[in-house]
Amino acid sequence: MISHLILLWMTLFFDELLEAEEVLRPLSKASFIMQHDRSTLADVLNMFGLLYQSFQKSCHSTKLLSLLEKRWKQQEQPIFLLASFFDPKYVGMFRTMSRFKRNLDITSTIQYCLVYYKKFVVDLTGAEFNQMSKEVNDWYNDHVKAATLQVSFTPTEFWKALQGRLPLLSRLALFVLSIVVQTATCERLFSTFGHFATKK
Repeated sequence: MISHLILLWMTLFFDELLEAEEVLRPLSKASFIMQHDRSTLADVLNMFGLLYQSFQKSCHSTKLLSLLEKRWKQQEQPIFLLASFFDPKYVGMFRTMSRFKRNLDITSTIQYCLVYYKKFVVDLTGAEFNQMSKEVNDWYNDHVKAATLQVSFTPTEFWKALQGRLPLLSRLALFVLSIVVQTATCERLFSTFGHFATKK
């Protein structure tokens, strides 16, 4: 009798352990990936999407998705969307999603660019406003064909190469893509400097 109870307890224990692993695996993967020095806000948005897909398959999907959506609603969403718009790795996905999501249409994207250009750079004059709208439209509609040759660059190298073609948009892209999304690098440096500069 006792051996049956122990067996039942062990079966329940390992079932619950598998459920916990099912939840923790995508979170640990996300944590590992987001510690890379070159991670951008676009990578964060992509990670939200991957976590959402993973959590949909979980037996705890209702609770997990609710927590993830609550966290997403707390974020400044347009800046994440712009990061995906600017990152050559994700712009194709952004363009595809823009066919289905109203907040990714050309008008919204131009508005996001104007707001964040003012926030990070400076107010635009009337002529610059029109130029920014044209540059956003060209990038949004994939009219910058020369850019496809430079996809092997990092996102910042990519936009530096486009400064002549899209001067205003590239300036904003460089600001958005340089936003630090993790502190692991700083923490490693503090630890390293601690070996050189001690309290003595």
